[in-house]
Amino acid sequence: MSTSFRSNTSISYFYFCVLLVISILSCERKIDTIKKDVVLLLPSITAKNSTTVFTDSGKVQLVMSFDIMESYNNAEEPYSEFRSGIKAFFYDGHPEPAGTVFAKYAKYIDKKKLWELKDSVVVVNESNDKLETEQLFWDQEKDLIYTDRFIKITNEDQTVMGTGFESDHRLTRRKIKNVTATIYLKGGRRELINNLLLPQRMQSPDSSRPDSYRELSGRERKGRKEIPIIMPLI
Repeated sequence: MSTSFRSNTSISYFYFCVLLVISILSCERKIDTIKKDVVLLLPSITAKNSTTVFTDSGKVQLVMSFDIMESYNNAEEPYSEFRSGIKAFFYDGHPEPAGTVFAKYAKYIDKKKLWELKDSVVVVNESNDKLETEQLFWDQEKDLIYTDRFIKITNEDQTVMGTGFESDHRLTRRKIKNVTATIYLKGGRRELINNLLLPQRMQSPDSSRPDSYRELSGRERKGRKEIPIIMPLI
């Protein structure tokens, strides 16, 4: 009886040791897998409060400053992220910038040479045309900036609003897919362009105005059917 008991005890102890070793090895493998996953999530390069200068043939093309940049070179699609935004100044052979870009968030995908700008994006070109939107993509290879979001473009003469936009990075060959409003800027006042004018709101006759702008007389008002006009709210 004692021999059998010792034999069973030895076998049980052996199985326990085997199970313990397997468990330890399994845990080590899990830890290694977790470590690898964590490493992939960590940035490969981190830079803070920096300014980067891009040149071509010795000439400055772009000066970009940022509070923090994190590059993820181990990701399936390597990219750089600017969580605190960027300020970029474009140059065209002159001391003064030819354009500027501001955004509170930016992301750059290396292989595609594609920028994504988000949150209070502002682009100003050398003609002082200003583009404002909440999201903007810039394909450097195609020299194309685009968005499907709401945009507003302002210059000295007018402000144009709409959704969907395409242009080159200089904002010279631009296209708004759906224009929702055009506002002309004159003498500091904003006037909505509309060919329909309300006769009852017109001022006294002015010799400098054409006949179509003169104030209607009382008799003319009675014989004229008034058509209600719905003006869009800006």
